[in-house]
Amino acid sequence: MVVSKKSKWGMGLALTGAALGLAFILTRIFVYEPFRIPSGSMMPTFKIGDFILVYKWPYGRYGSFGRSVEIASFKTAKPKRGEVFVFDFPPNPKISYVKRVIGLPGDRIRFEGNDLSVNGVPVVRDQKNGFSYKAHDLSTVTGHVYQEKMDGVSYKIFLFDGLPPDYLKSGEQIVPAGHYFVMGDNRDSANDSRYWGFVPEANLIGKVVRIIMSTDQESIGSVKP
Repeated sequence: MVVSKKSKWGMGLALTGAALGLAFILTRIFVYEPFRIPSGSMMPTFKIGDFILVYKWPYGRYGSFGRSVEIASFKTAKPKRGEVFVFDFPPNPKISYVKRVIGLPGDRIRFEGNDLSVNGVPVVRDQKNGFSYKAHDLSTVTGHVYQEKMDGVSYKIFLFDGLPPDYLKSGEQIVPAGHYFVMGDNRDSANDSRYWGFVPEANLIGKVVRIIMSTDQESIGSVKP
């Protein structure tokens, strides 16, 4: 049987497409996965609607499209203070959350208003500039951006202007083994570990490494740390 050049060309395209499709699926399952920021809880680091890229390979949790499996033997890295992670929300694992890691297993975290300390060491912050954004109800939220430093890691947080002292929850917690304490960068408008507790290691999906699409073009790029 003679196969025409046209048929060979079509078969080649089909095989190439299948190979690329398989590579895409495997990459999404094991290495990188995109997520979209749905809220302002990580302002000013991420804007509402930003698309972020999450690196999964060294954290032992793999899957996509609503399915996942944990392979403990593949874990070669642990979260560090100051890194931003996507994880399954502990009260409802069907929802993915993104927050910054503040406390590691065994850490003593104290938060009093917007004053934060880790193992008795105050987390230093310096005021930078005014900032505002539109909330989902189209109201304008105003406040100031601060540069926060912890363990040599520097990142930005956002605090509202003019909040009463008793608006925020205060307390002290010790992070249990195999868990992490996380907070949103938009400190006064973040549903985080202060309110619902710790993130089990098994819930971690991966570390945010890059903003791949944003309405603010200057925001596109690597996420540090």
